[in-house]
Amino acid sequence: MQRCTGIGASLVSTPILVAIDPVFVPAPIIINAQVVGIRNAVADQGAFDAGVWRRGLAGAPIGLAVGAVVQSWADDRTLAIVIGLLTAAAAIALLAGLRAPRTKAADVGVGAVATSFMLIAGLAGPPAAIGYAEMSPPQLRANFATMMLCITPFGLAVLATADHHHALVEIDVAPAQRNEFRPAGTGRRGHQQVGRQLRGFLPRSSQDPTELLRTGRRDLWHRHARR
Repeated sequence: MQRCTGIGASLVSTPILVAIDPVFVPAPIIINAQVVGIRNAVADQGAFDAGVWRRGLAGAPIGLAVGAVVQSWADDRTLAIVIGLLTAAAAIALLAGLRAPRTKAADVGVGAVATSFMLIAGLAGPPAAIGYAEMSPPQLRANFATMMLCITPFGLAVLATADHHHALVEIDVAPAQRNEFRPAGTGRRGHQQVGRQLRGFLPRSSQDPTELLRTGRRDLWHRHARR
């Protein structure tokens, strides 16, 4: 589906990944889509329209701002609900054959909406299918893939700086000193939280590198002497 139309994989994968764990949306979907996107941009480059591409990029900053706000302020439950609603709305719109008029403003709107949908739910394809409905399949694939290849690095940077759960893993040590692993925010708050937890867990002497080396050398000596 993704190869033939340039869209569709996220409509199948997003609900499944949200059901497993919302942490898998949207970054893995975005990265996976670039593999097919590179192929479409190269194979269909003869149908590429630079004007459509430029207008799409002009709308991207709006989408990046909207996606950043949602990812930074929505909790996991709210984000899962938003992703579900966007997925359902996209599927209904495509099934209903919704089409946007081919205008320059519509091209800018496709860039804005596709970028925000990508950052929130990994669903960049449906807005492009609606906005580029009058294009031939090679034109849609070439213009959409090239636009998203340019926008995706900025989108991943936004996700990396958002205080949400996307990539890193933190160690949450309870008073009983049991280890639990759970996703950590990749923003400054997430790194500070990891540092505080590890400092609270490690012995006071281990927080001093010099003392840590002395303690380790002494332990190795005692272990060798016992042998």
